[in-house]
Amino acid sequence: MITNQWLEKVEQRDLRVGVIGLGYVGLPLAVSFAKAGLSVLGFDVDTHKVTALNEGRSYIPDVPGDEIAALRETGHLAATTDFAQLQQCDAISVCVPTPLRKTREPDLTYIVKATEAV
Repeated sequence: MITNQWLEKVEQRDLRVGVIGLGYVGLPLAVSFAKAGLSVLGFDVDTHKVTALNEGRSYIPDVPGDEIAALRETGHLAATTDFAQLQQCDAISVCVPTPLRKTREPDLTYIVKATEAV
């Protein structure tokens, strides 16, 4: 039953998507969801990124500022540093960095922190 309700929200564009990490992967993904008509709430620990997005500005060259501004005006895109707001989301995408350590193993610290936040 929950799956049917979720799918219905998707079809009606009534789904709230959370994107954790608003960098070179997360921001374009959030914009794509928002352009598809979904409500997107982006999460990041960087207050400068959150402030820029909420003011309708982009900090990534591949994402035009006018797109951000338009999505902010329609209410389809917002950003926050308050991870407690994850409770408002129907779906969550984690887009945090996984830098390599000196041993060439991925550093999973960001993934662990994002998972704990969820």
